[in-house]
Amino acid sequence: MPLRGSGTEKDYRANAAACERAAVIDAGAHSPIRLVAGFTLSRIQMKPNTVGSIGDWTGEYVIGSAVGEVFKEAGLSGLSLEPVTNPKTGLPHEGYFQIYSKDILAAATIDCSVERVRSRFQEEDGHLRHLGCLSYPAVALVSRPDFSRTAEPWNGWHGWPSWVVTARVVSAFKQSKCRGWHFRPVLTTESDLYSQYISQWQQLCSAVAQTRKSQFDGGRW
Repeated sequence: MPLRGSGTEKDYRANAAACERAAVIDAGAHSPIRLVAGFTLSRIQMKPNTVGSIGDWTGEYVIGSAVGEVFKEAGLSGLSLEPVTNPKTGLPHEGYFQIYSKDILAAATIDCSVERVRSRFQEEDGHLRHLGCLSYPAVALVSRPDFSRTAEPWNGWHGWPSWVVTARVVSAFKQSKCRGWHFRPVLTTESDLYSQYISQWQQLCSAVAQTRKSQFDGGRW
C-alpha cells in the first residue's frame, strides 16, 4: 500500500536523484535494472506491522519496526534494512526502514504471458512487459536467498526490478498478521501447473488477436 503522508515534490526530486545516482546493472536480461537505496521521505504515517510503497513510481518499500522484527526472528536471508532520511532533520526516521537486497535472480522465462510494449514514450517503447506470473526453470530457484530481485525491470520503466521472496517470507509475514504486502505465485517451467498456465495464456492471446478492438493495456508499465 502507498505510504500516507509522504511524497512531496521535494521528496520526489531527492528520490529521483537517488535513482539517477544508482548504478545501471546488466543482469543478463532484456533491459538493465537499478538497485536504489538512500530514499528521503518528509513524513511516514503507517503502523509498525505494515509495509508501504515509496511513492507510486518506485518498486521499493518501507517497513515498520514490527515487520523488521518478524523478518529478523525468522532468520530470513538476502535482506538488509536501510535508513530512510527525514529531510527536516537530516536523520533517519526512527522505527522505519527501506528493505534492500542485492541478490539478483537469473533471467526469467519469456513466454506468451510477456509482451513487447508499444508506446509513444521512447524510454519504454520496445521493452518487454510481464503480464502474468514469473516463471523460472526449477534449477534457477535452488539455494536462493529468501529475498531476491528480478534481473528484469518488471516493476517500472525507471529500471525497478520486482521482488521475489520464498515461501518462508510469506509464511512469517502472514502468521504475524503483518499488512501491506500481497503475494503472487512464481511458477517452475517443468511443472504441470505451468503447462496449464501456458495453455490458458495461449487461448487468451488467440482471442485477443482475433479482434481489432481488443488489446492488452500497454504503456507506462
